[in-house]
Amino acid sequence: MLKNEKSPFHVLLHMLAELNADPEQSQTVIEAFQQQQAAQTEPTERGEFETPNCAEPTEHVPLGKKHMPKYKIPQSLNQKGHLRTYGKVWYGLYRRPQFVKGGIKLRLKKVRLGPISEMSHEEAKRKLGRLVSSVGTPDAPSDSITIREFYEQHFLPEFMTKKSKAFQRQSRSVFKNYVLGSIGDEPIKDFSLSKGQQLCDLTFAAGVTVTAEKVKRAMTSLFKRAIAHGIIDRNPATEIVLSKMIHKALRAPTLEQAQALVAALVDSSCEPCREMALLACSTSTNSAEMAGLLWRRVNLTDKTVVVEGKNLPPYSLAIWNNYTRGSWEPTKAKARYRILPLGETLVAMLSELRARSEFNGPDDTVFGISGKPIGYDVSLRKLKKAGKKAGVEFSWHDLRRFFANIADEFGMRLEDRQYMMGHGKASMTDHYTTTPEIERKRPFVERITRALLGLDR
Repeated sequence: MLKNEKSPFHVLLHMLAELNADPEQSQTVIEAFQQQQAAQTEPTERGEFETPNCAEPTEHVPLGKKHMPKYKIPQSLNQKGHLRTYGKVWYGLYRRPQFVKGGIKLRLKKVRLGPISEMSHEEAKRKLGRLVSSVGTPDAPSDSITIREFYEQHFLPEFMTKKSKAFQRQSRSVFKNYVLGSIGDEPIKDFSLSKGQQLCDLTFAAGVTVTAEKVKRAMTSLFKRAIAHGIIDRNPATEIVLSKMIHKALRAPTLEQAQALVAALVDSSCEPCREMALLACSTSTNSAEMAGLLWRRVNLTDKTVVVEGKNLPPYSLAIWNNYTRGSWEPTKAKARYRILPLGETLVAMLSELRARSEFNGPDDTVFGISGKPIGYDVSLRKLKKAGKKAGVEFSWHDLRRFFANIADEFGMRLEDRQYMMGHGKASMTDHYTTTPEIERKRPFVERITRALLGLDR
C-alpha cells in the first residue's frame, strides 16, 4: 500500500470520528467490519480466495450517437401510437400490417396530424387514436380477384395513399380513363403481356403518346403489389415495349416576345399577373409556387430575418409551399424547397404591390384576389389574354423555359440555374434550355481559332 493511500479500516475510523459515535456503537461497527473482511479472505473449496464484492468486468462500449440505444416502437398492433413533434408539427407513429413478398410484415407509419399552434396535445392524441383503432390486418385477396377489385381494395390503400397528392391525381386519372376502363374486369391471374401491349399500342395510336408510358408505369406498379400478395409470380407489364415517342419541340419565348408580354400586362388591369410574370421570368418560379407565397416569406429589407425557424437573407423570398387546385401542398420535390434572391427592381415592384394591397399581413398571400390565393385557371386566362395581345401564345411553364435560356445567355453557371429552377439534376436544367448545345460551343471554337491566328492582337 502506498504511503498516502488510506486503508478501508482507516477510512472507517475517520467516519466514526466525524459522526461522534459512542464507544459501544464504534465497537459494534468495527466487529462487523472485521467479520466481513475475514469472510472475503477465506479460501474456497478449490483453495482460491474470493475477491471482494466488485462489479463484473464488462466489455467497453464506446460512447457516440450510433451506439446510443434507439427508441423502438412496439412491434405488435396492440398499441396506442406515439406522438412526436417535428418542426412545431404534431406527428403520429404507429405500425400497420402490409403485404410484402414472403408474407405480412408490420411497417412503421408516420402521419402528419397538424401544427402545434392549431392543435392541442389532447386533440392530437385523439386523432392518432382514431387512426390506430382503424388499423387491422388486411384480408388476403383471392386468386380470382379482378384488376378493378385489387385496385380498390389493396392498391389504393397500400400504395397510392403514400404518394404525393399530385402523383395520386395523375395516377387515378390514368387508371380511371385507360386501365380500368379496358381491363378492369379481368382476373389478375389471366392478364397477359399481349393484353398489356395491345392497350399501350392503342393508347399510343390515339395520339396520347406520353400517356402510353404512364399506362405502362401504372400497370407495373399494380402488378408489383399483386406479386407481393402472391397472386402472380411475374410482372407482365415490365416487358411491354413502347413505340418510339416523337417529342414536340420545346417552346421558349425569346427576349423580344417576353418584353411584348410584359408590356401587354403592364398596360392592362391584370394585377397581380403582371407582377407574377415578371417574377416568373426573373426567378423561374411556377404558378403554384407563386400562388402559395406568403408575405412573411418575403424579405424586402436589408437585414436577415427569422421565418419559421430559418434565416431568410436580405432581399429574398422562400418557396416552401404550393397552392394548386384549391389546396395547400408541399413543394413538388425536395429541390423545389429553396430561397431565391430578389433584385432591386423586383424588391421595388413587390413593395409597391404590398402597399396597394388590402391583404398584406404576414399570413396573407402575395398574389391573391380578395385575400385568397389566385387560382391557376384565373392566372392562366389572364396570361393567355395578354399573350394574344402581344401576338405570342404563352403558358406559365413557357416562362420557366425563358428563364433557362436567358440565364444561360447572360452567363449564369449551370449549378446556379439548377438551384434557381429547383431541379434535382443538371440534366433536367439542360432539357429546359432550348438553345442548341452546338450554338453554345461555337463562340469558344471561334475564339480559339482567332487566338491561333493572332487576329485579336
